[in-house]
Amino acid sequence: MVISIDNVVETVAPRFSYLTERRREVLCYVAEGFTASEAGEKMFIGSRSVETHKRDICNLLGINGQYNLVLTALFYAAVSGRKVDFPEISVLKLTRRQRELFESVGRGDDYREAAVEADISPNTVPRIFGGYIKQKILSERRDGANKGLKHSYLVACAAWNVVVKPYVESHPEAFNKFFIS
Repeated sequence: MVISIDNVVETVAPRFSYLTERRREVLCYVAEGFTASEAGEKMFIGSRSVETHKRDICNLLGINGQYNLVLTALFYAAVSGRKVDFPEISVLKLTRRQRELFESVGRGDDYREAAVEADISPNTVPRIFGGYIKQKILSERRDGANKGLKHSYLVACAAWNVVVKPYVESHPEAFNKFFIS
């Protein structure tokens, strides 16, 4: 079950203090769209250790599912002052269907649900999301990287643009309530 950003703010965010510094670091890498292997390399630990930390984070915060972890991680990154550097949806110049698909995935829909919402075949979703949209994101990356965008990065970028950033901008009281310096 996909949780809402309101649920993250009301029930999950108050539990951030349950996390060790290492788990908070893992949460930040999840927010940036890193895979377990990539996060492990940065942290000098194995990918299985990262997966264990992610499982423990979910248990401590009372969440389940990869999308819920990403949504929580993005909110944590925002309130902890961590810079989240995703291209803005407005500069991606997506077609109407691409935008609908991007927004649907950003809200936590799986590819089948996203296909229904965008009125396209479910078989087309990976080509559009993993192909066309991925190429547009690559062309707008500020760090100049032009390879290696994983699905986890694409989902984090969509969730940031569609759910978390608009929420933080429109609810500064929630942001200030949990701001961690």
